Amino acid sequence: MRTRLIVVFSILLLFLTTSVLAYTLEDAQSVADRANSTVETLIASAEKTAEVLTENYKKLAETFKDSEYSLSLLEENYNRTIYILGTGLAETAFKISSAAIDKIATMGYKAVCYYIPITLGNQVFLIDPIIIIDD
Repeated sequence: MRTRLIVVFSILLLFLTTSVLAYTLEDAQSVADRANSTVETLIASAEKTAEVLTENYKKLAETFKDSEYSLSLLEENYNRTIYILGTGLAETAFKISSAAIDKIATMGYKAVCYYIPITLGNQVFLIDPIIIIDD
């Protein structure tokens, strides 16, 4: 009975070790690529939204150019909306990148975020895709 338990435990340990060692750098890169692709899609969507918001803002600013109060409200709302869009993008990208980095770590590789500036409207946000560090 004891020998059988040791054999079963040894086989289980072998399978666990083999599954950990079975990941390649390409597997880890695939996880990073999928995460980065998702982040790029989010960036493109946010840029398109910011472009539409900016066009509408400019049209409305032209309409309200004679009213300083209306212009200031319009500008405040535009800036707030762009800020919400950008921070939402940054938070979502961070969550995606963090999850991918954790997955890559379980595969036995190291990945880190690197920041790229993304301009939305009149504001710049730092978005964090990931890169594999091949030690």
